[in-house]
Amino acid sequence: MSSALRSRRIATGRERTPMPAGPQAEAERTALALEGVQRPAGPQPEAERAALALEGVERDLEKLREQRHRLDVAEAGMWQRRNQLEEYLIGALGTDWWRARRRRAGREADGTTRDGDR
Repeated sequence: MSSALRSRRIATGRERTPMPAGPQAEAERTALALEGVQRPAGPQPEAERAALALEGVERDLEKLREQRHRLDVAEAGMWQRRNQLEEYLIGALGTDWWRARRRRAGREADGTTRDGDR
């Protein structure tokens, strides 16, 4: 398939690229809705559809950026709470507790048991 034909298929919505699973792609819905509308053939209607699709993709990107920011803030808060709890437990139970916990976590990550066997 030529690149011009591929570009035309993408612009007209006849060829779909994978969209993010999170927010449903508004551009995709717009392109599908416009497929049912009868328009004269030519570059102008296709360019209009491509411009609408671009606007929808840009809105989806902004939504994803906002979601990522909210997740980053939530993760930072969880790390802060984890560090506070760990600091408290080190003070209450001592560094031996912390070292044992780190060793146990390392073994679990490696898939080893107490004896060092897998």
